[in-house]
Amino acid sequence: MQPDAVRAENKPLECKAILLDALSVACYNQSDLVVLFKISEGEAMLLPCAEQAVIEVAKLRDYLLSSSHPVGRFKAVFFETLGYKAENWRQLEADLRLLVQSNDAELSQSNPYGRKYEVRGMLGAVATKRVAIVTVWIIRIGEDVPRFVTAYPGERP
Repeated sequence: MQPDAVRAENKPLECKAILLDALSVACYNQSDLVVLFKISEGEAMLLPCAEQAVIEVAKLRDYLLSSSHPVGRFKAVFFETLGYKAENWRQLEADLRLLVQSNDAELSQSNPYGRKYEVRGMLGAVATKRVAIVTVWIIRIGEDVPRFVTAYPGERP
């Protein structure tokens, strides 16, 4: 769990997070405040530096929302029922950013490339159709921002 300083007033500390190893993260801000914390698998917290998350256009438009992608086409059917299409990928991007900044992340696994997190929440471009979704993010070793990996239907958070 993040220290109280990081979650004061229910807002994340605006910081840079650097993955030090499979179990430690260092956060620092403009005042050079350093907060070291250990994260265990299954522990909930806000995703470090969620406000700076990288979401590649190709990951959304050419994978999740593509009806012709060999794997993504199956997910595209799901996302279309929620009102998302390749033409409005920016709406999905905005909704994913809101989801990742307002829901707890859970460490799902560490590997030689970095640490993967799952963030669960409700998603839907159409107000009357919102469903539970799981998003997967990675903070690569030596990097300080999370990157969007994928999303799929999930249980209610």
